[in-house]
Amino acid sequence: MCQFLSLLALSLLLTITACGGESAPLSSDAAVPVEGDSALAPPASDDATIGADSKGSAYDFAALARHVDDNLDNFLGKVYVAFVRDGELLFEYSAGGTDENTVFPMGSASKWISAGVILRLAEQGHYDLHDRVGDHLPIFDTYEKGDFTIRQAFGMSSGLFDASRPHTNSALTLEQSVNIIAAKTAVLFDPPGSSIAYDGKQMQVVGRIAEMTTGVEWRKLAHDTLFAPCGMEDTHYDVFGTNPAVAGGITTTAKDYLAYLRMLQNGGRCGDAQVLKPESIAIMFDNYTDDAPVLETPWPSNHPLYPYGKDDLRYGFGSWLLAENPDTGEVEELTSPGAWGSFPWLDAKRGVYGVILTDVPLANGGFQAVLDVDLELLSLLRDAWE
Repeated sequence: MCQFLSLLALSLLLTITACGGESAPLSSDAAVPVEGDSALAPPASDDATIGADSKGSAYDFAALARHVDDNLDNFLGKVYVAFVRDGELLFEYSAGGTDENTVFPMGSASKWISAGVILRLAEQGHYDLHDRVGDHLPIFDTYEKGDFTIRQAFGMSSGLFDASRPHTNSALTLEQSVNIIAAKTAVLFDPPGSSIAYDGKQMQVVGRIAEMTTGVEWRKLAHDTLFAPCGMEDTHYDVFGTNPAVAGGITTTAKDYLAYLRMLQNGGRCGDAQVLKPESIAIMFDNYTDDAPVLETPWPSNHPLYPYGKDDLRYGFGSWLLAENPDTGEVEELTSPGAWGSFPWLDAKRGVYGVILTDVPLANGGFQAVLDVDLELLSLLRDAWE
């Protein structure tokens, strides 16, 4: 946790120093890298290729635009990309009639946002992250599955894992889906925390705990604790009907997701509101499972574009640890890509964050169809920055 706080302090210092579903593919618009005054600034020109950070230093991002141009078919012609630093837009690319207000389904990119809600409620004292799930939901003790903690559930290390999907069943409520999870979901490993297995049902369980401890329905909790104070007016848990699907049910826009990432980068502040404490944000950057084996993951092993030559990516709290410096032990980058290809990202080391939003149906490959393109784009961004 201290490692992240040191990165956060550096980013805030830089800010102070500066002072100041399935969609049919649409026709492709021109790439628009821009220089602007805010994350929502209009394009400077259709052929601009230079972004500028808030200190006035120029970066050549032409290679980023060319890369997306060359791989636009992977996104089925529809994608919106934006990278931001200190609230200032460094790079923007729009294709398929998209802009910062286009609504996309997030899939598992929802997990990172839901983590913010869960951390805020813990700050407010509704539960402790180390509470046993069975202590809040006795039905899990009934089925001898109640020993995992809230933190382990949001760190993909509860042990719950199978192919069933009550957590995204649109005919179920949150309560109904969690009761089914308690009764029927298999336990892949025991004790909790000894391995990592990626399954959104774990987070659905914690969403129900949030409802039980506050007496408030999940959607209203998310709105009141996070969406409203951060101005995320177009963010909703509405992909799966009645079921909020805590781990995968959000639709949102680039404007809203960037507001969330900016809050994380700014030490938990949205405008004048302190939405999360820096100590809570640090939990997202904590590799608390250390070297526990990764048993189930959507990521390929030994991808050549993983930062620092990592073999496998590990999970933090609601997001993946994309870059962990082997020399310092500091987690520098987080991401939480979704099934339909959207890819939010935050780089605490460089103070940059951004989104690659798209909607590629699973029948066309979804996340896997754009993964290589996304990782190469981030590599090009790091190269331009260096």
